[in-house]
Amino acid sequence: MCLFMLQEHGANLLTAEVICRQKKSLISWFVTRYWTSMLFKPFAKVFMCITYAILIIFCVFNGLKLEFDVRLSAFLPKNTQEYKYLEAHNRFFGFYNFYLVTTELEYPFNQPLLHEYHSSLTNVPHVLKDSNGGLNLNDFWLANFRDFLIDLQQEFDQNRNSNCVNSEKWFQNATEKAVLAFKLLAQTGIVEFPVDKSQIFRKRLVNHGIIDPKAFYNYLSVWNCNDQMSYSSSQANLTPKPFQYYTSKAEYDLKIPKSQPLIYAQMPFYLKNLKSTRNIIDTLKQIKSISEEFNNRGLNNYPIGLIFAFFNQFLLLDRIFGIQLVLTILAVAVVACVLVKWTKLWCTLFSTMTCMLLLCLVNINALSGTVGALHFIIISRNVFLELTGFLAALGSRERRVTLSLEINADPILKGDLGLLICASVLATSQFEFIHNHIFIVIFISFCGSVANSLVFFPLLLALLGPKAELQPTEHSDRISTPPPPPPPPAPTRTTTFSKPSRRSTSAKATREPSLTTITEESCNQSIVVEPQVTVEYSSPESSSSGPFTTKVTATANIKVEVVAPVYRTSKCNSKCHKSSKCDKRKRQPEPKPQQPPQQCRCCKADSDSSDSNTEADPCPSSS
Repeated sequence: MCLFMLQEHGANLLTAEVICRQKKSLISWFVTRYWTSMLFKPFAKVFMCITYAILIIFCVFNGLKLEFDVRLSAFLPKNTQEYKYLEAHNRFFGFYNFYLVTTELEYPFNQPLLHEYHSSLTNVPHVLKDSNGGLNLNDFWLANFRDFLIDLQQEFDQNRNSNCVNSEKWFQNATEKAVLAFKLLAQTGIVEFPVDKSQIFRKRLVNHGIIDPKAFYNYLSVWNCNDQMSYSSSQANLTPKPFQYYTSKAEYDLKIPKSQPLIYAQMPFYLKNLKSTRNIIDTLKQIKSISEEFNNRGLNNYPIGLIFAFFNQFLLLDRIFGIQLVLTILAVAVVACVLVKWTKLWCTLFSTMTCMLLLCLVNINALSGTVGALHFIIISRNVFLELTGFLAALGSRERRVTLSLEINADPILKGDLGLLICASVLATSQFEFIHNHIFIVIFISFCGSVANSLVFFPLLLALLGPKAELQPTEHSDRISTPPPPPPPPAPTRTTTFSKPSRRSTSAKATREPSLTTITEESCNQSIVVEPQVTVEYSSPESSSSGPFTTKVTATANIKVEVVAPVYRTSKCNSKCHKSSKCDKRKRQPEPKPQQPPQQCRCCKADSDSSDSNTEADPCPSSS
């Protein structure tokens, strides 16, 4: 019986093995049957190594010419008028404007610093300049303000030479500008003493290119109203706005209101020929560096404009990308130390290098942020998956790579194909940024993941792979068969004998056994049998590792116990004496000859088998 069960169990094992072979997917069957055998040929190894070296050289040289490529039109649908306008603007013009803002500054006493700050942008190549290489085409409010005062000073000097004005008053033949300059020269800038005629011939409105600092805000009130064309063209957006002051020759009041101190002013500039993202970013970096330099010198300033609002996030993209790369390498190293082993750290370096090489095929901005992290995850997960299977297998390097691919090729391809199918909907997007910078990156990640998982990384493992975690001692391709467990110790045999019945001859009576009064004693005997059966099966067919032999050893532990029942009598209970049958015997009128004492029918038992010395009580006789 045991032999039949073992044969049936062995047949089930073989059937399960055949079923496992039949359940192989088409991908695993192709990889095991054809792909690995072709990949491990000497010619294929040499060819793949040369191809991989060429790809590394190509990616390195292409990586030296990486460029940013993000335009305003990339965030608009392609079939809109705004998209067409921005595309034409970027392709044919590349013209942008921006402002340099100054805040919280003592403008009257920092005029030289403001002029130096404005002229410093002449070193930026794409800033619009005049024919002499200066910035006269850019309307600087302080320069326009100064030119207005210089013009008034020249008009006053001409009227003075013509005796149209003197130190006390002006005459009817004096011009409007000369009269206005007369009033400005009389301003002291002091609230308690706002006018002083004695300084009219002793001072000038602009001295060595610097406006009189004391009466600066008095002059500003006059420029705001009397030269509105120059004030508007400067686009200064002065805050707070200067007071408005209108005058004529008929008004002899010399007092001019003083404007409030400025807390905000801006300078307009224009950029030309910015048709590529790289040129835009380089230009903005130069402007930012100039702004930081003057901030360190005490001039609070910053640039603003549409070009800064959009491209400011890309100024630090190279640093952010470097930080992301370092964090990714550290994360991969930590995962390798935890999941694989720190001795296999070179596998993580290979995975990271492969990811970095693929960066050279697209723009840097496309691989920043979450999309770049997704690219690393897609490739790294397959590397760790194959490495885990490689370390857990036994045999030579090529056999372990084959077993790892046989198990992992199917989930690797299905996972990558599933991701590609899900991401294929992005290819139909009307937004250029989604199509070019998300879908293309995912597609390149898919191609790189498949090529790395099925070609380059298995070949690297076959050539330089680490040792297996388990090292066999007897066989090269499998672990040794464990010995059968030792049999348990045989239990001690115990024999139990029943005591002989002790009963007086005077009380003995013939009793019939009753099932209701049978009780079992612990009188048994046990026999232990331990047969051992060994079945060997040799495979007639050859597998990938050659013919093999299956050996099954079974040990049965059989224990037989023989139990001898012992019966015990019991006294007639109270219910028995009150039974109707006993009452009938009580009511018998005629006496009967003396007979041995009888027992109750319900209390009959075998007297010979009882070990009790108590005799059964007969039913009471009728009195």
